[in-house]
Amino acid sequence: MPAHRAIPYCRISGLGCGVRQPNALQFAGQGSRQTLGADITKTNTTQNRIENRDFVSLDPEQNRIKTELAIEKIEYHVIRSESLTRSETAFDLTESTTAAACASDRVHLVVQLKGEIGKLWENIEKTPYKELFNSSVTGMYIWRCVQVQ
Repeated sequence: MPAHRAIPYCRISGLGCGVRQPNALQFAGQGSRQTLGADITKTNTTQNRIENRDFVSLDPEQNRIKTELAIEKIEYHVIRSESLTRSETAFDLTESTTAAACASDRVHLVVQLKGEIGKLWENIEKTPYKELFNSSVTGMYIWRCVQVQ
């Protein structure tokens, strides 16, 4: 985008100090069509209290794992706002991450898990996240790790 071009802004509600922030759509338009939805979500949610785990729901691998488990009637809750009713066939991202890290036999993952689990979700495109959740990890593997834990 040329530097001289006007940038659309929107007022951040509730601050009352005239602080302005670039519109999410301005930044989101910089990616490809395939990443537009994820770009809008990431840019727009920076105005709210966001944790690293909130971006995990954008990972196609998590959606695949959730779908595989749903076929087996197992509920996997990735999104933080999803209401989790504890049962014998329901678990969440924190449980899956903990179980996968412990089952991995990789000490650095367990140390990070113990220190700050959110760091494992910091970048869903790189390690350590990709060591735990990638295309070779099946939904049933994650489920079995959770059950053993």
